[in-house]
Amino acid sequence: MTVLLHPVDKVIRVHNSSARVNLSIDLLGYYSSGGVSTFFPMPKTTRLHQGFPLEAGGQFALALRGVQGISATATAVAVNVTTLSASEATEVEVFSERRTASWTATPYPGTVTTSSLIVPIGPDNGMKVYNARGKVTVAVDVTGYFDVRSGGGRYVPLRHINHNYSSGNGTGATAFDSGLPAGRAVDITVTGRDGVPAGALGAMLTVSARLASEATTVEVWQREHGNTGWASAATEQLLPMSVSGRPARNNGVLTGLPPSGTLNLSHSKGIAHLRSYIHGYYIGGA
Repeated sequence: MTVLLHPVDKVIRVHNSSARVNLSIDLLGYYSSGGVSTFFPMPKTTRLHQGFPLEAGGQFALALRGVQGISATATAVAVNVTTLSASEATEVEVFSERRTASWTATPYPGTVTTSSLIVPIGPDNGMKVYNARGKVTVAVDVTGYFDVRSGGGRYVPLRHINHNYSSGNGTGATAFDSGLPAGRAVDITVTGRDGVPAGALGAMLTVSARLASEATTVEVWQREHGNTGWASAATEQLLPMSVSGRPARNNGVLTGLPPSGTLNLSHSKGIAHLRSYIHGYYIGGA
């Protein structure tokens, strides 16, 4: 996710609501007023790697510049990395030059995870994916890229994270008291509200899924451009409520915005409550 620094002491703060938990925070990069790379969103989530079993200790390389609409001068890519069919608990790392044990995903048998992140493009014009143990299938999709050429969007963080959709109380769209049914797509208007101007090119969101009746995955797509059918939200597959109590999964999503400024949100199975929060947006111009 992308986090706004406190305007005075330039720090971020982390709060835990109950019990105890171990946390690890990795810094992937930063935005500054003097930055030269801007964001160019893809109209649709585009698959870079279809997904094949990756052996323990194995890695594969993906070419990026000049591939699937990515510019030949791109400096970084925004990707969704999906893992499934893990033979045992493992760690998967995405990196550009060298591994740092900053794990992108920690899949285990019977789960599907999708993690969104921004990856700098390495000197070989690509990036790499590594698996620590067992076998796991990894698919990679791109949602946009960063480039030094003109025409992209600069990132503008919101002073406060805004809650722009809830299936439970109807914030931002129609309410579903008992949860959103599988396959039911809801429209979420992003621009023209919550401090996001019309004409924004992209948005940084957190998508939250909870109270699922069965295991489900979540998808976000740009309304005018349609759904690719690939997991575009960075939301780990939910376990059934009867098995795991009342689970919740929250992860960041970097997505482009269509001319209408509207996103569609849906999930795959059963009934679940979905929420969306917006952290900031990308806008063209100086």
